[in-house]
Amino acid sequence: MKSRKIDFDEARRIYTEQRFANNNIGPDGRPRDPKFVSFS
Repeated sequence: MKSRKIDFDEARRIYTEQRFANNNIGPDGRPRDPKFVSFS
């Protein structure tokens, strides 16, 4: 955080988006799998 000069909330957002990307989840929280089916 200090090396990038960003606050905690911005660092948490970046961390979460990176974790999502590593697990094949879009930044909006939806899976990127084209075969994914969701029943709500």
